[in-house]
Amino acid sequence: MPFQSVDRADVRSKCPEFTKKLKELYPGALPHDEAAVAIAHVLRSHGFEEGKSLAMISQCRDELTKPFTKATDHLWGGSFNISSLAGMVFAGKTGFKAAMAHAPIDANGKESYVVFSGPHIGISADGDVGTCERKGRPGVSHACGALIAFCGELAQGQVSVELDKTDIEMSHLRQHVIKGLGFGNAAPTVEKITHTAYESTAKTVADTLEATVDLKKASYALVSGILIHGPYDSHYFWPGMVETVSASGRTDITAELRQATREDYLGDMIRYKYAKAKDGGLICEECRSDVQNDM
Repeated sequence: MPFQSVDRADVRSKCPEFTKKLKELYPGALPHDEAAVAIAHVLRSHGFEEGKSLAMISQCRDELTKPFTKATDHLWGGSFNISSLAGMVFAGKTGFKAAMAHAPIDANGKESYVVFSGPHIGISADGDVGTCERKGRPGVSHACGALIAFCGELAQGQVSVELDKTDIEMSHLRQHVIKGLGFGNAAPTVEKITHTAYESTAKTVADTLEATVDLKKASYALVSGILIHGPYDSHYFWPGMVETVSASGRTDITAELRQATREDYLGDMIRYKYAKAKDGGLICEECRSDVQNDM
């Protein structure tokens, strides 16, 4: 298959327990570079593209999310950062309006925005959910640290939803996520709390955009999903929901994205790889070899 090594696809064969868990929890997840390219390819057919649309991104500030956010920045010509803990979005209408004031304006005076959001999670080579590896740091690490910490609080029955002025983002995270979990339920698993954070953030983004955007003057797309960190510094993105909103209405294009084949966006992927290699970006040696093979 072309460009399999974009995210070191041999990880899947070397780590069968990881692969099994990835498919179980996140069917349809793609290597992070490929996901970013596929999303851009599908959105282009709906009128959203680099130079004409402003990208806004919320991912956890964790350095492990950078390969995906850098790939997205590369494809969209940069982005406006609306990130908070666990990839949640607390920028509100003021933050969104600040971003929108930077958007390109087309010949008809219209603007368009693409908003990426969602939490992240680690899966180890052994299929252990919530754990990950970090360069230069021996032993087991975790992702998402904030969500796992909240899991611990729930398990111990020591949860406060009061606003802590010295820990504002974590306070808001608790308030938002606990609504989705419901009170009185057993402590959630890491995958459960991550999915709840994904759903909560997707709703926050949708509500904020609806309250902010004048559809007579602009259109927007929402890309909500979960970023997964695997063994050997591999990363994957699961697209949970992708939709576009304009004066014509709301269109769910999640199925269209999931049905897109590598052949559909092969040209986009090759151009992306060439550009990344030329820029000296974060691209693995196997991918550089693929670039040469494509020439």
